[in-house]
Order: sequence, then C-alpha cells, then structure tokens
Amino acid sequence: MLQICATQERQVWQEALKGKSNAQIAKVMQSKESTIKTHMSAIMQKFSVRSRAELLVFSAKNGAIRE
Repeated sequence: MLQICATQERQVWQEALKGKSNAQIAKVMQSKESTIKTHMSAIMQKFSVRSRAELLVFSAKNGAIRE
C-alpha cells in the first residue's frame, strides 16, 4: 500500500499518522506548509478518503500503522 505513494508522500503520511499538523510536518521535512497540503491531498485522493480521521482508520484497517 505504501508503494503507491511517492517517497515524500510516504513521509508525510507517516508523520500525519503520528498526529502532527501540516505545519509540524513542514518543519520536520524542511518544506513549505503548502507543499505538505498538496501531498496530503494526493494521499487522500489515492485512498479515497476525505479527512485525516478517515486516513487513520484506512491505515489501521490496511496494516499501515506499526506499533
């Protein structure tokens, strides 16, 4: 499932699953917040989810969350 996403999208996804905001992710990745928003939109579109909450549920159901 992670293979569907580009490298930076995967990093954004993993940080979002940790509960980080776009601004926090941008700081970690040394990127602009608008870039992070673009990545999040692409991720959500690929998995047909409309919110971070749906992305979290989708990720849990599909084994993308590691404890």
